[in-house]
Amino acid sequence: MRISLSTDDLTAIGDCSRELLSALDHPSPDRWAERVIKHAQPLLGADRSFLALPMARGFVLHHSDADMVDAARSYADYYHRTDVYVNGRRQELGLQVFSYDMLITTAEQRRSEFWHDWILKYQLCKPAGLSRDVPGCPVPASLMAYKEKPTSKGFGARELAILQLLRPSFDAALKTLDRFNRAGAELLAHVDRLARPVALLASAGVVHVNAAFSAALGRHAGEALADIVPRVRAIVRYGVAALDRPLSGSVPGASGKPVTWSVHLVSPDRNQTFALIELEVPPAPYTAAMVSERFGLTVRQAQVAVLMAARRTYKEIAAQLAMRPNTARRHCEQVLLRLGLHSRDDVARVFESLSPHRDVPPPA
Repeated sequence: MRISLSTDDLTAIGDCSRELLSALDHPSPDRWAERVIKHAQPLLGADRSFLALPMARGFVLHHSDADMVDAARSYADYYHRTDVYVNGRRQELGLQVFSYDMLITTAEQRRSEFWHDWILKYQLCKPAGLSRDVPGCPVPASLMAYKEKPTSKGFGARELAILQLLRPSFDAALKTLDRFNRAGAELLAHVDRLARPVALLASAGVVHVNAAFSAALGRHAGEALADIVPRVRAIVRYGVAALDRPLSGSVPGASGKPVTWSVHLVSPDRNQTFALIELEVPPAPYTAAMVSERFGLTVRQAQVAVLMAARRTYKEIAAQLAMRPNTARRHCEQVLLRLGLHSRDDVARVFESLSPHRDVPPPA
């Protein structure tokens, strides 16, 4: 079938494609999705629409109105498993661009639970869309358009042609965000492996804290973060304009003594700014080598003992020493047994007076 598109249509398609391809040019994926919806909805003549991009670590969802949040959750929680007429049949037919009429007959609609309890309930009638399955995710990545009434004129060949023209940009955006998502996961894993106490604050406002950071602040971690994060978020939000704000301060540490924090801003590009919050914790007056020599522990046991003295949990010790939590627990038990002690607090008390210049008798 031959489809005629006006100059205005082609301009609008180009604008929407550029928005799709600008996935990393916005402070957050949600801001980008909002721009895509703003261009796609009038282009397709839709009453309602949403963009959903499930990722291995997170889910980007933007909708044209607030009620669609419930609709999307309902679909993700239940209907995607029973919806043989849209996602199931779309997969069966191998379609990436489709309208509802291509997937379900009028007779099937009358007896479809999906049609009566989901489409009509949420006024998501006459759907047409662009979908691609994402390995390991329960719902596909989709750019969907809807009419509010079942009696409305459905999406036809023109809208399907437009979706087909948008498909390469949609696929490219999905791949770009997936790479960004994976790179972010690797960055967080690296932060978790760091021995020094740090927290990473992204431009979207999300904070990721490593085990060493939590251990350094102990029970004061919650109040310390409540003090630090708003100040750092303001710096990230306003960028260079906020560089006259203090980039350091102090908060109570795990022992109650002040711990100094400082912020380092990282801007890979002009739109993305990250803040690395680092705590300046004084080094312990002892090393694993000293502990190993003084108490006759293996190198690994001595490393675990030093972290026990810092009151780290099994999980935190495992993360820092790249071992399983159960292995960390067994090492802790062996350390306590070898030292004749009963708790981390006991280990900390014995080690507190240990220094290179002072010989401390082993525990009884």
